[in-house]
Amino acid sequence: MRGQKFRSVFIFVPVAFVVLGLSTYWKVGRVDSVGRGPTSVSGRWRAAAENLVESPPLLNQGENGTQHEVESSSLVLELPHDTLFHTYRMQSLGVSICGSDENLDTPCGDACGSVTRLINHLSNHDSDTHMPELYIVPLDGIALLRSSNFSLYEEVLEMALDSVYNGYSFMRLGGATHALLCLVDGCEHVMMDVVKSHPMGKRSRVLWVGSKEHRPGKRLWACPDRVVLLPESLIQALGLRGTAGCEMDSNLLWMGVHGLLQAVRPLIMGKDRWACGRQKWNLDLQNTSLSADLIVDRKHKMLYCAIPKCGNTRVKVLLRRMTGQRDWDIIDYEHLYGKKAHFEVVNKKADLIKYFEDPSWIKTTFVRHPAERFLSGYLNKVVYTKWYKVLNEKQKTKPSISKVISDLMKISKTKEFNEINGHFRRMTSFCGFEHVRYDFIGRTPNMNYDMKELLSSMGVWEKYGASGWGKNKSMSFQTASVYKAPNHSGSIIRENLTDGMLRKLFKIFHKDYEMLDFEEMDVGDHHKIERR
Repeated sequence: MRGQKFRSVFIFVPVAFVVLGLSTYWKVGRVDSVGRGPTSVSGRWRAAAENLVESPPLLNQGENGTQHEVESSSLVLELPHDTLFHTYRMQSLGVSICGSDENLDTPCGDACGSVTRLINHLSNHDSDTHMPELYIVPLDGIALLRSSNFSLYEEVLEMALDSVYNGYSFMRLGGATHALLCLVDGCEHVMMDVVKSHPMGKRSRVLWVGSKEHRPGKRLWACPDRVVLLPESLIQALGLRGTAGCEMDSNLLWMGVHGLLQAVRPLIMGKDRWACGRQKWNLDLQNTSLSADLIVDRKHKMLYCAIPKCGNTRVKVLLRRMTGQRDWDIIDYEHLYGKKAHFEVVNKKADLIKYFEDPSWIKTTFVRHPAERFLSGYLNKVVYTKWYKVLNEKQKTKPSISKVISDLMKISKTKEFNEINGHFRRMTSFCGFEHVRYDFIGRTPNMNYDMKELLSSMGVWEKYGASGWGKNKSMSFQTASVYKAPNHSGSIIRENLTDGMLRKLFKIFHKDYEMLDFEEMDVGDHHKIERR
């Protein structure tokens, strides 16, 4: 979210394959030296892989327009072709496979030296971007483990992929802006291992960037159209083939980097972001419950999961316009939630399975920080509509926030939790969240930015979002005010919540925090979720 600090990314693999050379530190960063010590190799790798976290948030700009300082491990690079990218960082903790410890930092020798030289070259580049369009996940260091310690390789690969897969930057666009990059010898086997053992290679839109040796695995990839096979000349230009001596032509290096970006860019921008090349994903959806909150837009082949208190009013007005309803700009209960809404919803299990298994359908939703969403629900149902019995039939007077949290804590331990009023249910209890992955997951505080990006990638922003809004139809979706919120949940946090209450909310909605990659917060963190 906006204003949030960048988060560091760590998988610990041999330093020579730290970032496969496609990244640089910000001005505050440097290439780290290798840590050393008598720690167990297996334990060291395991602890390191468990500490891998997602790349920086997409919005990291202060209210005055200045950029926040980022941690030294954040790697972002701005290059020609208007492609801004972030590379997940991999760092070794004393695991030496490139010769003796004394030579680990020496930019010479076989493949290890080639990658080290590439990193040193890029580390001199200054960048000030805070909105990467491409996220690169280098797997070469992990690939090298495959032939030397297969059991450790499997463990580290799984941890690395899980950490990326479960990060918000990945789930936000279903992996469509992420590229698994693997170019050294043996990467074709890594590709097959990802396909066989991880959902990232089975049912996501993540890119695989490899060499011609990976062609046999292309047809098995989750989206065959998202496999980019680089020519040998480009891989050599990047200095990633065998021993290249101690000198590298910087012009040739930049040509290699630019060539890589040219190859990948078409698949991360516009409609091609959703390209797949597969007719069907085989998903286990038999246990997924139907939901009247799953809205169908057949014209644009889009599904929208309408989770209460996550900006539904604005989105539903937009959906009424996109589905051709003439009175789309009438904003009242009947037209958004009642009989005049005229939304098609998924009401058959067979249809739900068909839509979710078809990659050509874009599955979308918006979510909100669980603490903010709870407070918004409390304000709506208890304070303004005075529905005091919303969680407790015996409640006759206005319950305090503390009382509602206590009632909710009791209910959360029972099966009734998924049957209570939708304003207080877990977000992940809606629309099959626990069984399927969405292609787009926006966040309510960033709705203006996120919705423009979604509609632009579908090619319909100019038609439905850029104009036609507001009283005079001269505003955009981003600038028009659909309704005036009665209060800001952030101020309620400051005035009414304690750290103890927030800890209870974290326990109640722990699945939302975990599955949607939200951070636990305390009262002092209210600024993280206030509506901007």
